[in-house]
Amino acid sequence: MTRMFEACGPFWPWVISNSTRWFSSRLRKPLEAIAEKWANRSAPPSSGVMKPKPLSALNHFTVPTAMSFSFKGCECPLFVGGTAALAFDRKRPANANSACGLLTCRRFQVMHKPRLQRGELTMAEMDLNLKVSGRTVATYVLAVSRPYLHPIRTLGGQVISDAAPEDHPWHLGLSLAVQDVNGTNLWGGRTYVRDRGYTWLDDHGRITREGYDDLAEDRVVQRLAWRDPVGGVLLWERRTISASQVDSLSWRLTMGWELTAPEKVVLGSPTTNGREYGAGYGGCFLRLAPDPAPQVSAGPLQGEEEVNGCDLPEIAWRATGYQIRAQTDVGRWFVRTGIYPGICAAWAFEEVRVIEAGQTWSGQVSLIISDLE
Repeated sequence: MTRMFEACGPFWPWVISNSTRWFSSRLRKPLEAIAEKWANRSAPPSSGVMKPKPLSALNHFTVPTAMSFSFKGCECPLFVGGTAALAFDRKRPANANSACGLLTCRRFQVMHKPRLQRGELTMAEMDLNLKVSGRTVATYVLAVSRPYLHPIRTLGGQVISDAAPEDHPWHLGLSLAVQDVNGTNLWGGRTYVRDRGYTWLDDHGRITREGYDDLAEDRVVQRLAWRDPVGGVLLWERRTISASQVDSLSWRLTMGWELTAPEKVVLGSPTTNGREYGAGYGGCFLRLAPDPAPQVSAGPLQGEEEVNGCDLPEIAWRATGYQIRAQTDVGRWFVRTGIYPGICAAWAFEEVRVIEAGQTWSGQVSLIISDLE
């Protein structure tokens, strides 16, 4: 028996035929619900929950995965970030310019430097595992519109990060994300517009993979491009991610960046665009796992109200079973413990950050992640 269905994305519709001789298909939701989801392109509900417009053409950062199939025990999404992906072409070489580049399949995580450099890795092998003393402590998810680290674990195996939660589906583990880059939204979700508030706009860009300078089980040095909605380059980035053991209970995760502007770039946030003080998010952001009573502090400062917006170089996060010491050499801290758990080294907390044409701006965030005894 062969079944046909059509999958619509921002670039073109795919007409997909599947046969039980090759693989079995499985729908995560009833067909009626999927049809309703596809048809519903209205504005988000007025309840205050910031959910995405389903399958909006430029809403790349949300993850309304509605269809998937199982192939040799591996579940592969047909929709990633609201974009149709040719999910079953698993043998096609990975290519940053390929439409297949949106597929993610985390059960096939392979690090093979020579094949990667020759462009021979398939999409199923794109995600990278970071290891400390032979233990996987984080997965670097690459086959999406914004690379991110998730899950991030303690040495004891506890997952401390979250990705695509119901309240903010565009929150993706640990990643670099900014809501306003010369008018392009590289954060996801609605854009804060002065005198209008949060508004759905077709202004979402992408951060694309351009190559690697180094690749090991505890270190990734990657070249990326921050692009506007039509693909133009806003920033070139050289990103360094490393993992190292601190002691028997702790390990250090470092994410560093070098951003080079071909033309003048202005980085902004909801606060710089008119929202009240305290909403200056955007930069190196970590969405943390749900916890009933997380605690945040920075020196003598205690709690979200005092720590949010502080410019101290280090803050501490404590939750059930683990703690984090976060350090940065740039910006202020944006923190949330009430609405959701998250910390961010904010690049434009209350004032825009300007990178002049031809200039490079760099910084890093270091997280010491520890199991609690």
